[in-house]
Parts: sequence; C-alpha cells; structure tokens
Amino acid sequence: MAAHERSRSGSADGPAQWPGQWSTRQAAKLTRIGSLVATALAELRELPPQQPEDVRVRLLLAHQRALDELAAVVGAELHSELRVLRMNLGPAPPTIAELRIAHAQLHGWMEGLITGQQTAAPRLRRRRVRRGTARTRPRRGARRPT
Repeated sequence: MAAHERSRSGSADGPAQWPGQWSTRQAAKLTRIGSLVATALAELRELPPQQPEDVRVRLLLAHQRALDELAAVVGAELHSELRVLRMNLGPAPPTIAELRIAHAQLHGWMEGLITGQQTAAPRLRRRRVRRGTARTRPRRGARRPT
C-alpha cells in the first residue's frame, strides 16, 4: 500500500491521511454509496405517500446504513456533519415525505463532499509537488558538492 493510501489508523479503507484526498478504494466506496443514495432518492420521489410500515422501515435502514458506510470512509472531522443528517425519530417509522427529505439532504451533502474534494485535489497535488521540489533544491548559501 502506498504511503498516500494509508489512513491514520493504518487501514486502506479508513480516512485518508490528507484531508480531501481518498484512496482508490475509498473513492470507489463513495461512488457506490452516492449511487445508492441517488437511486433511493429517485425511487422515493416516485412512491405514493401511503406506504406500509415495513417498506418505510427498510428505506430508513438503507438510509442509516449509507450514513454508517460514509462514516467509515470520511475523516473524523466530518462525523459531526453526518450526525446532523441522522433522522431523529419517534417510536413510529418515518413517513415517505420525511424519508425523501432525509435522502435529499444526504444526496446534497455527498455532492458537496465530492465537489470539495475535486476542488481541493489539484491544490493538494501542487502543494506536494512544491514540497518535493523544495527538498531537492539546494538551500541558498549552501555549498555545492565538488
């Protein structure tokens, strides 16, 4: 495993070492979760508002699982944002309207996350290149080897 793919915990599936930078495995997992959330949101929009309780419970479980999977991929600094996206439920399963809102919020959050990563990635790459070239350049006033 390359050094840039190691997480703070040492696992390739954990949060990336640099904020906004994911390993290939993490990026693939985020893509799968994003696809699941987008598909669920599209299906929720098509469902009539009156659905049996078991259907609503399964949709809620899918939403919660997506949040759990995201928490396993993103860094700890984003966990508080994910907690805000969790549905605060009473004893009854959520309505279809509540599920639509929850999935739309999660979908929007993921779009923002991916856009932020895409925006930050070139900057991080330039910074790493600058650090690498700074290490290879001789310092001012340093003697050149003869």
